[in-house]
Amino acid sequence: MMLLAYSLGIGSCPVVSFNKTALKELLGIPEHVEPVLMLSFGYPEFWPKAPRRRPLREVVHVEEYGKHFEG
Repeated sequence: MMLLAYSLGIGSCPVVSFNKTALKELLGIPEHVEPVLMLSFGYPEFWPKAPRRRPLREVVHVEEYGKHFEG
């Protein structure tokens, strides 16, 4: 959903910290359904620059932790 929104020029933000009880009451969500994530959408005034990406060698481990990817 977030990628599709972006492709349409719509910004989005995942929200995981919210009052689940209040949300269930507000939206009439049954007791057996547990909301774990909300997405907010809107049209941004500007698009921020993407953050610097760390090299794969820093974030990818092969077969075990500490054995870095050498690609």
